Amino acid sequence: MDTHQDGDELVFFYQIKEGVSTVSHAANIAALAGMPPKVIARGVEVSELLRNGKPIQHPDHSLREKQLQNCKSLVDKFISLDLDNLQLDLKEFMNQEVLPFSSSML
Repeated sequence: MDTHQDGDELVFFYQIKEGVSTVSHAANIAALAGMPPKVIARGVEVSELLRNGKPIQHPDHSLREKQLQNCKSLVDKFISLDLDNLQLDLKEFMNQEVLPFSSSML
């Protein structure tokens, strides 16, 4: 289908032409249909990944990766505590390290 880009607007000529389409107007159609911008952006992202033969990650993959790193960091801090130290205040550790971390995980 032939189209013309007029600024931000895509004008469709609604003529069927013989041959293979080299572009997709799915994002434009989705926007015209009122799809949420985040959904459209994700569709464009997945389309690009497929076109380039790259793996498709879950949208919050980077968030999960960050959470995993934060968990490992908290575990490392806990392991490094000297539990034989009578001056160690575990309540303080919980209040300063564990509780703030756990609320960020929700």
